[in-house]
Amino acid sequence: MKKRIVKVFLLFFCIALSVGGYKVFNFIFPKARPIRFPTVDSISVVYTSCNSTNRSNEISEDDYTELIGYISNAKSTRKLTLNEEPLGYTYYMVEILTSEAWHRYFVYKEGTQVYIELPYQGVYRVDKRIMDLVLKYQ
Repeated sequence: MKKRIVKVFLLFFCIALSVGGYKVFNFIFPKARPIRFPTVDSISVVYTSCNSTNRSNEISEDDYTELIGYISNAKSTRKLTLNEEPLGYTYYMVEILTSEAWHRYFVYKEGTQVYIELPYQGVYRVDKRIMDLVLKYQ
């Protein structure tokens, strides 16, 4: 009987330790909130540029509809964003002008993954095809 009580106690202790560890991890490294993006109807113009060339190019309406589709399917990550722009990467800036505001996204490749970063808001993993779309205008 005593062994059974010890086993049950150890089981509950392990479960509590696992749940507590997850809670602490989630508090220290939270997932980014869902990405915010404008509706296609509200977009006036979309520009892309590269940090290495500083040349800005306008994206066609068909392509920015596809771009918004990629952005809307972006997955939140636990990566931190602590700067105005990504550091240490060749990145592409996508600027979207709507009737309400400018929306600025930074697209970059890290290893085999492609990410969108919104400064101080979050980093999101996105479909690799977005890079082909952005590179089309460079």
